[in-house]
Amino acid sequence: HVPVVVLPSRRRAILTGDNSTAPFLALDLGDGPVKAGDRVFSSGDGGLLPPDLPIGEVVTSGSELRVALFR
Repeated sequence: HVPVVVLPSRRRAILTGDNSTAPFLALDLGDGPVKAGDRVFSSGDGGLLPPDLPIGEVVTSGSELRVALFR
């Protein structure tokens, strides 16, 4: 579980790996809209990663939000 922020809405979320190429994005704090193509960055919360590291881009899979990871 990695705390992230979605831009441009600044919506907080948790990125959860599930052994797929696009981890699940669970929205957490805030009420901004999140849509496919939004960028995902580390939030720095919890001290796991420093803030503002680029993680990936939001994609949809049915009704789920997932993140296509940058390589």
